[in-house]
Amino acid sequence: MNETAANTDMYVRFTVRDTAGAVIDLTGAVGIVIGIYQSVGSIIKKYSKVVATGYDTIEIIDAVNGLVEIYIPRSVTRSLISGDLMAELKINEEDVDAEDGFFHTGSQGVFITKIKASVLRDVQVP
Repeated sequence: MNETAANTDMYVRFTVRDTAGAVIDLTGAVGIVIGIYQSVGSIIKKYSKVVATGYDTIEIIDAVNGLVEIYIPRSVTRSLISGDLMAELKINEEDVDAEDGFFHTGSQGVFITKIKASVLRDVQVP
C-alpha cells in the first residue's frame, strides 16, 4: 500500500524476514506479536498468534513462507493522523541452546502505509 485514507478498514499482509532478508519459516514459531504504531513508543494496536487479552489475532496465511495477515478496522484508523503507519514484529521460536529456551527475532520499522487523514473528519455537515 502506498497511501490509505484514515477511517478505512485494512487487511495487511507481512512476509516475515530475518535481518539478512531471508524469509522466516513460522512453522516452529511458538509466539508471534505485531504492534502497529505511528510514533515510536506509542503502540496503536497489538496482535498475537495465540489468543490473549488485549491482542487481536494474527492469521497465518503460509507458515513455511512467513506470510501473516492482520486486520486493522476503521475504528482504529479513524483517529490516525497523517503520516507513516509502521509495524514491529517479534517471534519466539523454541531453541534448547537459548537461556530461556526460546530464540527471539524481530523486525522493527516495517512500513505498512502512509495515512492520509481528513482535516474535516470531525466536522458535521449542516
